[in-house]
Amino acid sequence: MFGKLTERQALTIRMVLAAVWILLIVSLFWDPITIALTRPDNQYSPFRLNRHAGGDFAEQYHCPLYIVDPESGEERVDWGEHQAGVCDDRCLRVQGRCVVERPYSMTPRIFWAMIVPIIPLFLMVFGHEAWRRVCPLSFFSQIPRMLGIQRVRRSINPDTGNVEKKSVIVGPGSFLDRYHWFLQFGILSLCVVARILFVNSDRMALAIFFLGFIGAAIATGYFFGGKTWCSFICPIAPIQKVYSEPRGILESQAHQPKQAITQSMCRRPVRNAPDVGTCVGCVSPCPDVDLERFYWDGIEKPGRRFVYYGYLGFVIAFYSYYTLYAGNWDYYFSGAWTHEEDQLARIWDAGFYVAGYAVPIPKLVAAPLTIGLLIFASYGVGRLMEAAYDAYRRRKGRPLTRDQLLHRTFSIATFLTINTFYMFGGRPNLNLLPELLLGLIDISIVVLSSFWLWRTLGRNALEYRREGLAEGLRRGLRRLNFDFTQLLEGRSLEDLTASETYVLAKTLPGITREQRFRVYKDALRDALLSGYADASSMATIQDLRQNLELSEQEHSRAMMELGIEDSSLLDPERLRSQENLLRLDNFRGAIESLLKQWVQEGTPIKLALQQPKVIRQIQSLQVMYNISEQEQAEVLPELLDERGMLVQDARKWVGQLQDMAHWHGAINSLELEHQTSIALLNNLISQKQVIVIRRLLNVLQVLENSPDGVVLAHALAQLAPEEVDTLLGSRFSFEGYDTDWTDLLHAETLEILESKPQGKPNVGESVFPNQDYQEFLRNPPEPKEVLSSLIRGGEVIFQAPALYILSRFDRAASQEEGRRLLAAGKSDSVSRNLAKVLIANGHRDGGPAAADAPYLVKPATTFRKLLLLYESSFFNHLPVDDLARLAVDAEVRSYAQGSTICRQGEPSDEVLLLSKGTVDVIIRTEGKEWKFVMSQPGETIGEIGVIMHSPRSATVVAGESSAMVVAMKGDLFEAFVGQDSQTAMSFMRLAFERLQRMSSQVSR
Repeated sequence: MFGKLTERQALTIRMVLAAVWILLIVSLFWDPITIALTRPDNQYSPFRLNRHAGGDFAEQYHCPLYIVDPESGEERVDWGEHQAGVCDDRCLRVQGRCVVERPYSMTPRIFWAMIVPIIPLFLMVFGHEAWRRVCPLSFFSQIPRMLGIQRVRRSINPDTGNVEKKSVIVGPGSFLDRYHWFLQFGILSLCVVARILFVNSDRMALAIFFLGFIGAAIATGYFFGGKTWCSFICPIAPIQKVYSEPRGILESQAHQPKQAITQSMCRRPVRNAPDVGTCVGCVSPCPDVDLERFYWDGIEKPGRRFVYYGYLGFVIAFYSYYTLYAGNWDYYFSGAWTHEEDQLARIWDAGFYVAGYAVPIPKLVAAPLTIGLLIFASYGVGRLMEAAYDAYRRRKGRPLTRDQLLHRTFSIATFLTINTFYMFGGRPNLNLLPELLLGLIDISIVVLSSFWLWRTLGRNALEYRREGLAEGLRRGLRRLNFDFTQLLEGRSLEDLTASETYVLAKTLPGITREQRFRVYKDALRDALLSGYADASSMATIQDLRQNLELSEQEHSRAMMELGIEDSSLLDPERLRSQENLLRLDNFRGAIESLLKQWVQEGTPIKLALQQPKVIRQIQSLQVMYNISEQEQAEVLPELLDERGMLVQDARKWVGQLQDMAHWHGAINSLELEHQTSIALLNNLISQKQVIVIRRLLNVLQVLENSPDGVVLAHALAQLAPEEVDTLLGSRFSFEGYDTDWTDLLHAETLEILESKPQGKPNVGESVFPNQDYQEFLRNPPEPKEVLSSLIRGGEVIFQAPALYILSRFDRAASQEEGRRLLAAGKSDSVSRNLAKVLIANGHRDGGPAAADAPYLVKPATTFRKLLLLYESSFFNHLPVDDLARLAVDAEVRSYAQGSTICRQGEPSDEVLLLSKGTVDVIIRTEGKEWKFVMSQPGETIGEIGVIMHSPRSATVVAGESSAMVVAMKGDLFEAFVGQDSQTAMSFMRLAFERLQRMSSQVSR
C-alpha cells in the first residue's frame, strides 16, 4: 500500500513527523499549554486532577492536590475533609505511600501513552514498508546523505591505479552483521530500563534521551551508507520486525512482479519523473527491498528466535514491573508514572513491594533484573513450546520443515505479544473513554490480530519462492506464442497465482518436452540473475524442475547453455543478489538518464564524458550506489554497444526518419492554390527531422566505423540529405569547444554522409535495417493517407496544418477526421477550432465591428490567422505555439479604398500586419506632409509605437485597392519581442530598413 507513495510524499510525512517530535522535545523545556489540561478546575478536560468526583477508579482517580493559598500565596497540600497526613481511601498509593499530585506537563503522557501504543497495530496492519518510509528516525539518519557529507572509503584499484571512493557499509560476517539482532534487542531493553528508572516522568532526562537518539541516528548516517541505522542499530527495529514479518495486512509484495523500486528501499525523488532507487546493498537480503525474502532467508538465525520468543516476556515484564514496584495496578493504569515527581531520587528505593512489604533490592537493580529474567524465561518457554509442537506433528505423521515450524511458533508468539501489549498499552488514556467505545477498540484489536494470524500461519517459504520464480515462468510461457485467451477464459498470465502458473506450464495443451525445457531455462535465467539461486545452490528451483517433469540431465543442459550465453551467470565471484541487481540497475538507469539528456540536447557524448564536471557527476553516482571502478567500466560500454539503450533508441529514430521522408514526398505531390499551409507543414516536419538527425549523429559518433555505424550513415545520407548537410556545416559551442560534427565523426562515416552513396553497404550483421532507400523514397504513400495519420498520430503540432490541407481537396474526409480529433480529446485549441468550423461546413463568425468602424471583420479560424502571420518574414521563424497565441485573439480586417486604418497621434495599442493590398503612410509635421506607399504583404504597421509606448507617428490609409490586415494586441506583441531575441533583431532591422526607405523617398 505505502509502496505506491512517492518519495517526495513520504519525505514530507517524515519531515512533518520529525517536526512534531522536535516540538514535543521543545515542550519538555517549556510547556504553557498542556499543564492547563490537568488543572483540577478545568472541567472540560478528561485529564484534570479531580479529587472530589465520584465513580469507579477505572474511570478516574483521586488524590490530594497541591494548591496555592489565595491569601498568602504559599503552596500547600489540600487534604480535603481529611486531617493532614491521612490519605483519602480512593487515593493512589505507591508502596503504601499516598501520592501527592500537582498539575503537570502532559508531554511524557502524550508520547508514552498515546503515540507509542499506536505503533504495534500500525506495523501489523500497514507493514514494514509503511513504517520504514515514514519513520522520523530514518529521516534523521538520512540527513548526511541528503547533505552530501557521508564518510567514504578510499582505496587504490590494483588494476588501474585509480582511487576508488565507495560509501562505507556493514560487511558480511562483521560483528554488526552477525549480532545485530542481539544488539538491537539489548539496546531496546536498556532503553526500557532507562524509562522505568530515569525518563518516564523526568522531562529533562526525557529530552536528553530523545536528543541522544536523534544524534545517534545522524552519526550513524554519516559513518555508514544505506539504512545501516535502521537495519543494524535502531532499537525500534526488533519491535518493527516482530509485528510486521513476514508481511503486514496491507503490505505490498516486492517479488511479484519484479519492480525497479520495491517496498521501502532507499530512493530519491526526481522532478516530474518516477522515484529513482539509491540502494547501495548495505544488507543482503534487505528487508527494504523484499521483507518476506529477508524473513525466510534468516528465519533460522539464533537472534531472530531469541527476539521473537523473548519479546513476549519483555512486554509482560515491562508492564508487570509497575505493579511489582508500587504494590498495585492503579499506579500504571492511572498514568501517574508519566509525571511522578523526583523519579531520579527514587532509583535507590526498594525495587519491589509485595504483599505490603518492601523488598530491599534497589530499584536500580530490580528493574533490569525483572526485564532480564522474564525475557529469558519467555525465551525458554518458547523453545519448549517449539519442541513440543514439533514432537506433536511428528507423532501425527505430519512433520513440518524447519522453516515452517519456526514460522508458526513465531506467528503464535507475535499474536500473543500484541494482544498482551494492548491489555496495557495506552490504557491510562483509553480507560477515560466511554465503555462502549473502549469495548469496540478492544474487539477491533483482537479481530485484526486474528485476521493477521489466519493469513500468516498458512504462509510458507516454498509458496514465497514459487511466487518469486513465477514471473520468469510467465516470461517463458509468453515466448511460446500461445493464445491463452480461450484456455484461461479471459484471464491473462499476470492474473494467475504462482501455483496456477506452475500447473499451466506443466499441462499446457500441445506443449512439447522441448518447449517445457525452454520455459524452465527462462525461469532459471531469471532466478540466477535476481539471486534466488546461484550456480552452487539450486534448491530454490528444484521444485519447479520437478513440477515440469524435467530430469537432472536437462537441468545440466540448461545450465550449460546459460553459461555459454552469459558466463557471468555462473561466475561464483560475481555477487548475485536482488539488492546487487537493483543497485547496478539503478546506477545504469542514472547513467542512461545522463546519456538521454545529452542526446536530446544535442551534446556530443564523447565530449561530455571528457568534461571534469561530468566525471565528478559520475563519481558521485558511483559513491551513491556503491559502485566499484570495475562495475562502472562494465556499465558504460553496455549502454553504448549494439544492445544498449542508445542504439535501441536509434533504431526507432531511423524508423521515424523513414516516416518523415514519406511525409515530405506525399505532401509535396499536392498542388493547391495556396501553398503556405504546405510550406508550414513541411517546415514542421523538417524541424522534427533535424532533432532526430542530431540524435543519430550523436549515436554515429559512438559507433564510429563499425558495421552498425556504416549502415546508419547510409540511412542518414539517403533519407535526409539536405538536413544532414545543414547540420554538418553548422558549428556549435560546448564547454569551451568551438566545433562541428565534421570534427567529431569518424572519417569513414563522414565520407558516407557527404558523398550520399546509393544502394546499401556491404557489411556484416547490423541492428539497423540495411537497405537501399531510393526505391522506398520514389513510392510515397497517398497524401490523404499521410495527412490522416498525422491528424491521428498524437503529435499536436502537425494536426492543424494536416487537417487544413486535407480540407482543401477532400472536405468530407477532413470533416470525418475533425470529428475523430474532437472525440479523442488530444488536440490543441487551434486544431479544435479548425475542426469545429469544418464540421459546421465552413461557417465562421468573424465578430461584428464597432458601428463606426471603417472596416469589416472577416471570418477566419485561428489557423487561418496563423497562416497569415506565417507568410510574414517577421513572424515565420517563431514556433507554431507562439504564432497560435498571437493569432487566437487577432482580427482579420478589410478596409475599403481610402479608408483610414489608424491616425497619427492616436494611442498605439495594436500592431497591424499587411496581408493584402497597399496602404499609404502619411506623416504630418511642422506644416509639412510626407506620403509613403507600403505595398509588400507581410510588412507590419504600428509596431514601433507599441514597443516605445508612444502615440501613432503616422496616419495609414488603404491605398488604390482595398487592404486586408491582421490586427494583433499590442501588449501581446510586445511580450513576444521581449522574450525572443530573433524577433527583437527582426524588429530592429525592420525599423532601420523602413527609415532608409522613407529617407530615400523624401530625398526624391
